[in-house]
This record gives sequence, structure tokens and C-alpha cells, in this order.
Amino acid sequence: MFWWHRRGAGPAHSATARQPGCACCDSRAAPPVAEDEPKPGTPVDPAAAAAAKGSVLLTINEPGFTLLIDGKLTTAFRSAGPNRYVLAGLNAGRHKVAVQKAGFRAEPEFALVNVGASLTAAAALKLLANGPGRWVLQGARPGTQVFLAGPGGRLLATADPQGNASGADLPEGWQELELRLKGYHRRAGFRVNIRPGQESVVSGPDTQLDRIEVLLQTQGVEPGNASMTIEHTRFELKYDGQSVIKKLAGQIKVPPGTYNLTFSAPGYESEVITVDLKDYPLAPKVKLRKK
Repeated sequence: MFWWHRRGAGPAHSATARQPGCACCDSRAAPPVAEDEPKPGTPVDPAAAAAAKGSVLLTINEPGFTLLIDGKLTTAFRSAGPNRYVLAGLNAGRHKVAVQKAGFRAEPEFALVNVGASLTAAAALKLLANGPGRWVLQGARPGTQVFLAGPGGRLLATADPQGNASGADLPEGWQELELRLKGYHRRAGFRVNIRPGQESVVSGPDTQLDRIEVLLQTQGVEPGNASMTIEHTRFELKYDGQSVIKKLAGQIKVPPGTYNLTFSAPGYESEVITVDLKDYPLAPKVKLRKK
């Protein structure tokens, strides 16, 4: 071991033992920085970083699709004209591009594109419809019938116990449906757009048809304490109210149909009348005979 001392410096020290604050030691501690290398902490030039990425020009024949890049959903694309889209900001390298849409299949299933820095690759994906277009009815009353509206409209389907029905037998384009159910008002105006491979759904409160009801007025029955028993003679339409009504001052609502009405009161002979209720109020005149 030997000691050396620079003229004009502090006390001599070992060549292998660096002394903090020593000019000679600090000068040989850090290597010189090359002129073409960025120093640590230097901000990255955004323009230079963007130039290191590439783009893909996509040709897709159907709108309303979902785009995936390397298996992940992306919305970072823009339109570049009819059926053309630009997906920018991709790292250089190979990428897997896929497109999806309900009721369609992609052909090919996906495309592999080689993206180069500052370059635009190209790929074409075609969406083909999976069979004919379908109309779907959801949440209607069980037994609701679906007709094609208009003169000579034909029956398309009947809603199942869950109130659902569907079909794939209508031509492409806008079609109008009509809903019918015995004992309920018809409802038309449901327009569905039939497109290959897609479903056009009719749902919501509008599928709930309004029940047809007839007013049966009972003010014309004597004596005033008489009661009335309602019995169906035909059971196509079910009256689900009280079958025996003891206070007749007023009116009740019943579905159209034919009923046997039995009027009775203490000390009077009972009387049975048959009424055919259609779409207008009925106020039978009944006067019971004393026993």
C-alpha cells in the first residue's frame, strides 16, 4: 500500500479508499455521459413516443359491432369512411383483431396484423347473419295471440305460460304486429324491424292488453235488501269477482259473456234471469214476489 497526495489538496489518502468531497476522487467516480444518451429524468418527447406506434385500417361490412384487440374490448377507433375504421396507437408487433355482433358470425374469425412503427396495416373482417331475422314477444299475458297486422293478417304465434312468443317467418323490413286475447281489447301498432340474424323485441307495459268489461247495474232490483248470485253459463271468460253480491246498490264490472243471475231476499221468492253481456251497460229490472 502506498500513499499519495495531490498538490494543493487535503491530507493524503489511500488510492483504494474514496474520500467524500475530494475533488480527485469525485472526478474518477462517475464516468462521462455520452452526448447522444438522455440523462436520467429527461422528459420523453410525446411526438417521438407516438411515432414509435402504428395503426390498423379495418374494413368491416356491418355497423354496430364490438371490436377486440388481442382479446380485449376496445373503443379506441374512429371512422374513416363507409365501412372503414382506423385503430391507432398500437405498439409495433403482431396483434390479433376480432369483431363481434349479436346474431352474426365473423369471417374470418379473427385477423393477425403485423404493426410497424409509424406504419398502417390493413385488415378486412366480414360479419354474416346467423339465419333469418326473428321477432320476439316478452312479458305478455299467457295465451296472447300475435297476428300480422293488416287485411288478412295471419296468426303468427301464441304466448306461452310465461307470456313469451317468437318467430322467424316474416320477410325482411319493417312489419306491424297486432296482439289479441279473448276478453281483452286488441292492440296494434307494434312495429318490428326484421333483419337477418337479429332479434326485434316487443316488451314492456304495452304488451299488457286492457280487459274488456261490461257494467252490470243493480239499482233496478226490488226489494233493496236483495242479493245476487252470478253464475257463468259459458266459461270462456272467467269472472273472478264475488260470486254472491249482497249489497246491490251500485254497479259491478264483469267480462262480456252469458250469465245466470239469481236474485233472492228473505221472505221473497228467488228469481233467475239469464243475461247476455256484450259491450254496453245492462241494468236489469227485477221485482221479487213475496212468499
